[in-house]
Amino acid sequence: TTNRPRARLIAHISSRVRSCEYQQGKFLVMATDRGLIPGNATADEIDFEEALSFALCQLENKDFTLKAQQKEAVKHVWDGKDVFVLLPTGFGKSIIYEVLPFLFDHKLGRVHGQTKSLVIIASPLVSLMADQVSSLRHRGVEAAIMSSKCASVMNFLATERDFYTCSFLFGSPEALISSKWREHIDTPTIADRIVAVVIDEAHCVSKW
Repeated sequence: TTNRPRARLIAHISSRVRSCEYQQGKFLVMATDRGLIPGNATADEIDFEEALSFALCQLENKDFTLKAQQKEAVKHVWDGKDVFVLLPTGFGKSIIYEVLPFLFDHKLGRVHGQTKSLVIIASPLVSLMADQVSSLRHRGVEAAIMSSKCASVMNFLATERDFYTCSFLFGSPEALISSKWREHIDTPTIADRIVAVVIDEAHCVSKW
């Protein structure tokens, strides 16, 4: 037999189940294409796996499996902790913050509501922000850049509407402290949407 949260998770990912192991009628472990879920997993751990599966689907990465370091970082944010991620170039650090708004939409019951979770990303490179926003929009995810009218990102510039609808808002450190953008971010309705603030390319930080 299984408890209700675990039964819900099994139903949610039943199409991904490879095998289940039982002993004396008790559920021990389930092998899925996202890894092993132990039979003694807590309700929070099961909720996290369910939310993570949902988040990856929203990014059109439903068959993607996070590496152990990626998943550990995401779980720390889920638990409300600050995280510093130091991983090699090309390891896949962006996916760590890309899952966050959808992860928290699921956790906070915002999946079917009008209010969606928002992640703010501070980045020092305009070209990198443009590439990331382009990639997210290509996957059907709303994202924009808080910046001055720079020709290279004109198509990605944030509008007032974006602060209420986007899942991701990118901006340079200068933009994030400018009065123009802070007035929007500090608006209670917008502030309530923010679930994480990300410092990308943190090796460029000279002073915290």
